[in-house]
Amino acid sequence: MENKFPRVKINQLIRLMSLFASTDSVKKDRLAKAMRYINFTGVSNHVKTGIILGLLEQNDDSIDVISQGKKFTKGLEHQIKLVSEFLTDNNEGLGVVTDCLKNEGVQFGFSDLQKCVQLHVDTATQAKKYADILVDWYQFASMLSRNGDRINSTLSLMDFQLGQSFLFSNTALDFKLYMDLTAAEFDSASSLHHLTFDSIEKTYQTFMGAAPQDSEPYMLDFVSRVFQILGFSAIFSRGSRKYGNLDFGSNGDDLLVVLPYTGRTIDPSINGVALACELKRRIGSKTAVAQAVTFANQVLAEFPKLQVFPIVITGSDCYHDEIAQTYALSSQVMHIPLEFLFELAKLQLEKYRKGKMLVTALDFMMLYIRLRSAQQIEPRAPDLLDSLKL
Repeated sequence: MENKFPRVKINQLIRLMSLFASTDSVKKDRLAKAMRYINFTGVSNHVKTGIILGLLEQNDDSIDVISQGKKFTKGLEHQIKLVSEFLTDNNEGLGVVTDCLKNEGVQFGFSDLQKCVQLHVDTATQAKKYADILVDWYQFASMLSRNGDRINSTLSLMDFQLGQSFLFSNTALDFKLYMDLTAAEFDSASSLHHLTFDSIEKTYQTFMGAAPQDSEPYMLDFVSRVFQILGFSAIFSRGSRKYGNLDFGSNGDDLLVVLPYTGRTIDPSINGVALACELKRRIGSKTAVAQAVTFANQVLAEFPKLQVFPIVITGSDCYHDEIAQTYALSSQVMHIPLEFLFELAKLQLEKYRKGKMLVTALDFMMLYIRLRSAQQIEPRAPDLLDSLKL
């Protein structure tokens, strides 16, 4: 098992693999010089890591790249995908370590990571060394994030990817949601309840017709209501409880939606899942991505037992430019078009009228996790809608 642990941090491997973007083979001495080492010994751990991941092969006097390695050189999206697969592969990768960390909950210490590594190496020195390298790899794949000795984890949400969540019953969520929407007279144009489809549609139309400088409160109101008709709880301002780490933006562009877990669970450290939403009328820039990440970190600092994910919601169908796209991909911040949320409200009305199973918050989170796992950070509205119609 020890021979499966990376020997260098991910950026060092990326730097090495960039040399193979335009060639299939490099002499060992030339490779060392290109990496600014005196001889091959200096770059041997880089190469060994590439071999462990199935990217490179070593010959007597050269290092050759193989097909998987060529994919790795094609950019960040491919790198994240290959690293994620390696970290979750129980046969050829470090899936057993990932499973161990998954059982530690949503927050744990560096010593707990070292403990999971120690199970597969001989000495405590090796465990500490490999654990320090692994944190970097898990952060690259957006599975863990480190703040000093504390580590936040999203690994327990891997259950959503398999559609086998231990935390929620979709049937129970659907039943409660149907009861709530019926009580709100969701399908009534004469009801004064804020969660009727008619009121949601009017809010959306008001937003679309408002001047840009006046539109954000309507956008916030609309998005909040759509998440609520899926069964999420939503909040966008401080209440009587003054949480020290949580500060909603003054421009009305921060929205927290939560699907709390209220039943018994095999993992009592998990209180539910949440989306930290950054709302922008027009474009999702790099700044918007950074604001979503900051907001998510604030939420997590205040509610460490929540699984928190940042998203950006705008009136556009994708991020503003390549800079924002690259930053969003590295930070795993998905963009959601506002158009999709309106179409989602219409889909919910259709399902409600026909007496079908409703679209629940769990359905939304499972879709989100599938897209996140596939590194699809800019899903288009029609594709999102088709996924939920199934």
